[in-house]
Amino acid sequence: MSKGKDIHRAIFNSEVATIGIAGEDVPIKFSLAALEEVQEKYGTLTEYEKQLKGLSDKRKKKTDPPSIKAAPVIDGLIAMIHNGCMAKDYDLAGVTDRELRGALEGNFWELRELVLNEFNKNFIEPDEDEKK
Repeated sequence: MSKGKDIHRAIFNSEVATIGIAGEDVPIKFSLAALEEVQEKYGTLTEYEKQLKGLSDKRKKKTDPPSIKAAPVIDGLIAMIHNGCMAKDYDLAGVTDRELRGALEGNFWELRELVLNEFNKNFIEPDEDEKK
């Protein structure tokens, strides 16, 4: 058996988180392809992270609460949907990002936490035991 078949099977048999869109479970994944997508839109991952966490307004005082905006959350979700569907070889032809945004299910705070958690997973240092 070729290594390609093994890798292909591993990719498509792996568990992937899903999100509800118009009553359908759609796979989501925030891996390198999704990071690249948000980086292209925001210039840097640092800028995206600042906007996602509400830390980008330089005019604010340190005591002011963060300014949370919907755009970075939605952009992260769209990137996760693109990446998840690519990983599962689902064709999104004919579905626009605008349609995806309009059909997302869940409240803002739950969706924001999902994006934050998935984004942060890309930057977690492995434990010493995991490095071996």
